[in-house]
Amino acid sequence: MVTIKGIRQGLLIAFSAENDPWLTRLRELEGKLAANEAFFTGGQVVFDVGPLTLTCDDIQRSVTLLDGYHVQLLAILSDNDTTKKNIVAMGVADVLPALEIPRQVPTETMKIVSIDDSQNGATDGALIKKRLRAGQMVKHPGHVVVVGDVNPGAQILAGGDIIVWGRLQGSAHAGAFGDLGAVICALEMAPTLIKIADLTVRNHKGKVETARVEGQEIIFSSWDKG
Repeated sequence: MVTIKGIRQGLLIAFSAENDPWLTRLRELEGKLAANEAFFTGGQVVFDVGPLTLTCDDIQRSVTLLDGYHVQLLAILSDNDTTKKNIVAMGVADVLPALEIPRQVPTETMKIVSIDDSQNGATDGALIKKRLRAGQMVKHPGHVVVVGDVNPGAQILAGGDIIVWGRLQGSAHAGAFGDLGAVICALEMAPTLIKIADLTVRNHKGKVETARVEGQEIIFSSWDKG
Protein backbone atom coordinates (compact mmCIF):
# COMPACT_ATOMS: atom_id res chain seq x y z
CA MET A 1 0.00 0.00 0.00
CA VAL A 2 1.23 3.48 -0.90
CA THR A 3 0.18 6.60 1.04
CA ILE A 4 1.05 10.20 0.20
CA LYS A 5 1.06 13.26 2.44
CA GLY A 6 2.51 16.74 2.29
CA ILE A 7 5.70 17.83 4.03
CA ARG A 8 7.63 21.09 3.76
CA GLN A 9 10.10 19.54 1.33
CA GLY A 10 7.34 18.33 -0.99
CA LEU A 11 5.53 14.99 -0.69
CA LEU A 12 6.25 12.04 1.59
CA ILE A 13 5.42 8.72 -0.08
CA ALA A 14 5.19 5.92 2.49
CA PHE A 15 5.21 2.23 1.58
CA SER A 16 3.60 -0.32 3.90
CA ALA A 17 5.64 -3.18 5.37
CA GLU A 18 3.80 -5.88 3.40
CA ASN A 19 5.75 -8.49 1.44
CA ASP A 20 4.71 -7.40 -2.05
CA PRO A 21 7.53 -7.23 -4.63
CA TRP A 22 8.97 -3.74 -5.12
CA LEU A 23 7.84 -3.73 -8.75
CA THR A 24 4.26 -4.22 -7.57
CA ARG A 25 4.61 -1.23 -5.27
CA LEU A 26 6.05 0.86 -8.09
CA ARG A 27 3.11 -0.05 -10.33
CA GLU A 28 0.73 1.20 -7.64
CA LEU A 29 2.73 4.41 -7.36
CA GLU A 30 2.75 4.82 -11.12
CA GLY A 31 -1.04 4.57 -11.10
CA LYS A 32 -1.20 7.49 -8.68
CA LEU A 33 1.30 9.49 -10.73
CA ALA A 34 -0.58 8.89 -13.96
CA ALA A 35 -3.96 9.72 -12.40
CA ASN A 36 -2.70 13.10 -11.12
CA GLU A 37 0.14 13.92 -13.50
CA ALA A 38 -0.45 17.68 -13.38
CA PHE A 39 -0.18 17.62 -9.59
CA PHE A 40 3.11 15.71 -9.43
CA THR A 41 4.94 17.28 -12.39
CA GLY A 42 7.88 19.36 -11.20
CA GLY A 43 7.51 18.15 -7.62
CA GLN A 44 9.88 16.69 -5.07
CA VAL A 45 9.26 13.50 -3.09
CA VAL A 46 10.75 11.57 -0.19
CA PHE A 47 10.26 7.81 0.07
CA ASP A 48 9.68 6.20 3.48
CA VAL A 49 10.29 2.47 3.01
CA GLY A 50 10.53 1.50 6.70
CA PRO A 51 11.90 -2.05 7.13
CA LEU A 52 11.71 -2.97 3.44
CA THR A 53 14.82 -4.28 1.69
CA LEU A 54 15.62 -2.39 -1.51
CA THR A 55 18.37 -3.38 -3.93
CA CYS A 56 20.32 -0.89 -6.03
CA ASP A 57 18.19 -1.98 -8.99
CA ASP A 58 15.02 -1.23 -7.01
CA ILE A 59 16.28 2.28 -6.28
CA GLN A 60 17.26 2.87 -9.90
CA ARG A 61 13.83 1.73 -11.11
CA SER A 62 12.25 4.16 -8.65
CA VAL A 63 14.34 7.07 -9.92
CA THR A 64 13.56 6.16 -13.53
CA LEU A 65 9.82 6.02 -12.84
CA LEU A 66 9.83 9.41 -11.12
CA ASP A 67 11.98 10.98 -13.85
CA GLY A 68 9.34 9.95 -16.38
CA TYR A 69 6.87 12.20 -14.56
CA HIS A 70 9.41 15.01 -13.95
CA VAL A 71 9.47 14.27 -10.23
CA GLN A 72 12.67 14.51 -8.17
CA LEU A 73 13.52 11.89 -5.52
CA LEU A 74 15.03 13.90 -2.66
CA ALA A 75 15.68 11.07 -0.21
CA ILE A 76 14.78 7.55 0.88
CA LEU A 77 14.13 7.00 4.59
CA SER A 78 14.78 3.45 5.80
CA ASP A 79 15.11 1.36 8.97
CA ASN A 80 16.84 -1.46 7.08
CA ASP A 81 20.67 -1.56 7.20
CA THR A 82 21.00 -3.23 3.78
CA THR A 83 18.67 -0.70 2.21
CA LYS A 84 20.59 2.17 3.82
CA LYS A 85 23.86 0.93 2.30
CA ASN A 86 22.26 0.66 -1.15
CA ILE A 87 20.72 4.15 -0.82
CA VAL A 88 24.16 5.64 -0.14
CA ALA A 89 25.72 3.55 -2.93
CA MET A 90 23.18 4.97 -5.40
CA GLY A 91 23.97 8.54 -4.36
CA VAL A 92 20.54 9.21 -2.82
CA ALA A 93 20.14 10.99 0.51
CA ASP A 94 19.03 8.83 3.45
CA VAL A 95 17.86 11.66 5.70
CA LEU A 96 15.17 14.28 5.27
CA PRO A 97 16.88 17.13 3.41
CA ALA A 98 16.86 20.79 4.34
CA LEU A 99 14.28 22.92 2.56
CA GLU A 100 15.15 23.55 -1.07
CA ILE A 101 13.72 25.61 -3.90
CA PRO A 102 11.67 23.25 -6.12
CA ARG A 103 12.83 22.60 -9.64
CA GLN A 104 11.05 24.64 -12.25
CA VAL A 105 9.58 22.29 -14.84
CA PRO A 106 7.24 23.65 -17.50
CA THR A 107 3.65 22.55 -16.91
CA GLU A 108 1.98 23.14 -20.26
CA THR A 109 1.28 26.89 -20.33
CA MET A 110 0.18 27.20 -16.70
CA LYS A 111 1.93 29.50 -14.24
CA ILE A 112 2.31 27.95 -10.80
CA VAL A 113 1.17 30.37 -8.11
CA SER A 114 3.72 30.39 -5.29
CA ILE A 115 2.58 29.69 -1.73
CA ASP A 116 4.35 31.45 1.12
CA ASP A 117 5.10 28.82 3.79
CA SER A 118 5.92 31.55 6.30
CA GLN A 119 2.24 32.53 6.25
CA ASN A 120 0.79 29.05 5.96
CA GLY A 121 2.91 27.27 8.59
CA ALA A 122 2.49 23.51 8.17
CA THR A 123 1.52 21.98 4.86
CA ASP A 124 -1.97 21.03 6.09
CA GLY A 125 -3.41 24.17 4.52
CA ALA A 126 -2.57 26.96 2.09
CA LEU A 127 -4.21 30.39 2.03
CA ILE A 128 -4.30 32.34 -1.25
CA LYS A 129 -5.44 35.95 -0.83
CA LYS A 130 -5.98 37.00 -4.42
CA ARG A 131 -7.94 36.30 -7.56
CA LEU A 132 -6.65 33.39 -9.64
CA ARG A 133 -6.59 34.35 -13.29
CA ALA A 134 -6.59 32.28 -16.48
CA GLY A 135 -3.33 30.39 -16.87
CA GLN A 136 -2.57 30.26 -13.14
CA MET A 137 -2.43 27.06 -11.09
CA VAL A 138 -2.31 26.36 -7.36
CA LYS A 139 -0.93 22.96 -6.30
CA HIS A 140 -0.81 21.95 -2.64
CA PRO A 141 -0.73 18.55 -0.88
CA GLY A 142 -3.12 19.72 1.84
CA HIS A 143 -6.20 21.95 1.96
CA VAL A 144 -6.46 25.12 -0.17
CA VAL A 145 -8.43 28.26 0.71
CA VAL A 146 -8.76 31.02 -1.87
CA VAL A 147 -10.05 34.42 -0.75
CA GLY A 148 -11.10 35.76 -4.14
CA ASP A 149 -12.49 34.52 -7.43
CA VAL A 150 -11.09 31.67 -9.50
CA ASN A 151 -11.42 32.80 -13.11
CA PRO A 152 -12.08 30.53 -16.10
CA GLY A 153 -8.82 28.90 -17.15
CA ALA A 154 -7.38 28.85 -13.61
CA GLN A 155 -6.77 25.55 -11.81
CA ILE A 156 -6.62 24.36 -8.21
CA LEU A 157 -5.15 20.94 -7.37
CA ALA A 158 -5.30 19.93 -3.71
CA GLY A 159 -4.63 16.79 -1.74
CA GLY A 160 -7.34 17.88 0.71
CA ASP A 161 -10.36 20.22 0.61
CA ILE A 162 -10.80 23.34 -1.51
CA ILE A 163 -12.68 26.40 -0.23
CA VAL A 164 -13.21 29.40 -2.50
CA TRP A 165 -14.45 32.55 -0.76
CA GLY A 166 -15.63 33.92 -4.08
CA ARG A 167 -16.75 32.71 -7.48
CA LEU A 168 -15.34 29.42 -8.76
CA GLN A 169 -15.28 29.48 -12.56
CA GLY A 170 -12.09 27.57 -13.27
CA SER A 171 -11.36 23.93 -12.43
CA ALA A 172 -10.92 22.47 -8.95
CA HIS A 173 -9.60 19.01 -8.08
CA ALA A 174 -9.80 18.07 -4.39
CA GLY A 175 -8.67 14.81 -2.80
CA ALA A 176 -6.08 14.48 -5.56
CA PHE A 177 -4.45 11.45 -3.90
CA GLY A 178 -7.72 9.53 -3.91
CA ASP A 179 -9.47 11.00 -0.83
CA LEU A 180 -13.20 10.55 -1.47
CA GLY A 181 -13.95 12.44 1.75
CA ALA A 182 -12.58 15.72 0.38
CA VAL A 183 -15.00 18.58 -0.37
CA ILE A 184 -15.09 21.67 -2.57
CA CYS A 185 -16.93 24.79 -1.37
CA ALA A 186 -17.57 28.11 -3.08
CA LEU A 187 -19.78 31.15 -2.61
CA GLU A 188 -20.76 30.72 -6.24
CA MET A 189 -20.26 27.52 -8.23
CA ALA A 190 -19.74 28.00 -11.96
CA PRO A 191 -16.75 25.73 -12.63
CA THR A 192 -15.65 24.28 -15.92
CA LEU A 193 -14.71 21.14 -13.99
CA ILE A 194 -15.11 19.80 -10.45
CA LYS A 195 -13.15 16.70 -9.49
CA ILE A 196 -12.95 14.82 -6.19
CA ALA A 197 -10.51 11.90 -6.21
CA ASP A 198 -11.29 10.34 -9.62
CA LEU A 199 -14.93 11.50 -9.90
CA THR A 200 -15.76 14.42 -12.21
CA VAL A 201 -18.60 16.88 -12.85
CA ARG A 202 -18.52 19.59 -15.52
CA ASN A 203 -20.24 22.96 -15.85
CA HIS A 204 -22.31 22.93 -12.65
CA LYS A 205 -23.87 26.20 -11.44
CA GLY A 206 -25.19 27.11 -8.02
CA LYS A 207 -24.91 29.55 -5.09
CA VAL A 208 -23.04 28.98 -1.81
CA GLU A 209 -22.57 25.28 -2.33
CA THR A 210 -20.48 22.35 -1.21
CA ALA A 211 -19.52 19.49 -3.54
CA ARG A 212 -18.94 16.13 -1.89
CA VAL A 213 -19.02 12.44 -2.78
CA GLU A 214 -21.99 10.31 -1.83
CA GLY A 215 -22.63 6.87 -3.28
CA GLN A 216 -19.78 7.13 -5.79
CA GLU A 217 -21.04 10.38 -7.31
CA ILE A 218 -20.49 14.06 -6.66
CA ILE A 219 -23.50 15.85 -5.19
CA PHE A 220 -24.01 19.54 -4.41
CA SER A 221 -25.71 21.00 -1.34
CA SER A 222 -25.96 24.39 0.36
CA TRP A 223 -23.41 25.17 3.07
CA ASP A 224 -26.06 25.37 5.79
CA LYS A 225 -26.93 21.70 5.15
CA GLY A 226 -23.36 20.68 6.08
